Amino acid sequence: MMTMLNDFADLWERAAADQTPVDAIVGDDPVEFADAFAAAYSGKRWIDKERARLTETIAGLDKKEKEER
Repeated sequence: MMTMLNDFADLWERAAADQTPVDAIVGDDPVEFADAFAAAYSGKRWIDKERARLTETIAGLDKKEKEER
């Protein structure tokens, strides 16, 4: 988390020093920018585990159904 915050601060400090406009950094969608920035620093999240579990469960059901035929 500290790395992300430091990098975020560095990004804005460099932008200010270079007089880079905010929209040149965040683009047309600031929410997408924030999501993408945070995602670049996130590890495995609880939802990733649940997605994998759902996929495995469905694959297991498909396999069981094919075996029963």
